[in-house]
Amino acid sequence: MKNTAKQFSKHGNETRGFTLIEALVVLAVTAILMAIAIPQFQRITQALRISGDMRDITGTVGQAKMHAALPAAAGKPWETH
Repeated sequence: MKNTAKQFSKHGNETRGFTLIEALVVLAVTAILMAIAIPQFQRITQALRISGDMRDITGTVGQAKMHAALPAAAGKPWETH
């Protein structure tokens, strides 16, 4: 009866795990993918940060316009809030 569930090396021992070459290939591929992904991630986070800052500035300018227009609309331009 053949034992097809287990693989045996030439010396009769069970072979398990990865070889050094396989581990190095996996590390090399991972390093290449990280080298591609990190700059893209940094660009995306910078664009999101700038977008958020632009929204904050736009909101602040809108509030400043509203506060500047309120005293004049009430007929009392000398009062500030």
